[in-house]
Amino acid sequence: MKVKWLGKTGFLVLTNNKIYNVISIERGWYRIIDDSGDDYLYPPDMFEIVERDDNIVVKEFLRSVVYHNENFLLKNDKNRIYFKNHERISAEEETFLYAECTDTIDKLLKIFE
Repeated sequence: MKVKWLGKTGFLVLTNNKIYNVISIERGWYRIIDDSGDDYLYPPDMFEIVERDDNIVVKEFLRSVVYHNENFLLKNDKNRIYFKNHERISAEEETFLYAECTDTIDKLLKIFE
């Protein structure tokens, strides 16, 4: 994906109106190789999308699904899984949830590699 920096030149080592390649999207922020040659995360609201790469967008969506799934469930001291509102799920539901989510996400990520 290609984006154009809309901020001041020199701020965060980026040049105003210069087009940069987004090498990944991580939790909504763009990882870009800036003018220093190093890659950093930058907030997307300071960029204009010039060319969209649907693979990057889909990968970020899948990563966010994994992130939210990991933060949706908790394990107690007996290693039992609970929803964050403290409703316990059965062992069968626990096994199904993790197996299905992990398998599906892995398959989808391989498609977009």
